[in-house]
Amino acid sequence: LAKDVLVCFPEQGQISYSAFGAIARANLPQPQRDHSVVADEFRAFLKSRDIAFDAKNITTIFATFCAKQRPAN
Repeated sequence: LAKDVLVCFPEQGQISYSAFGAIARANLPQPQRDHSVVADEFRAFLKSRDIAFDAKNITTIFATFCAKQRPAN
């Protein structure tokens, strides 16, 4: 039987070399902003909306968040 895998956005630190880094690379507009800054802004977004770091659809929420970001200047 397949078991649900708990995916949790890290509450601190880098995302570049994780699955969330891959999501950021695939969804951020070019040229891409620093992934650490995007991660910190996403953490603030989650807290402001009272969304858990381990919400069932956290990867989808992060992908959508990234897609809506502005490009780096």
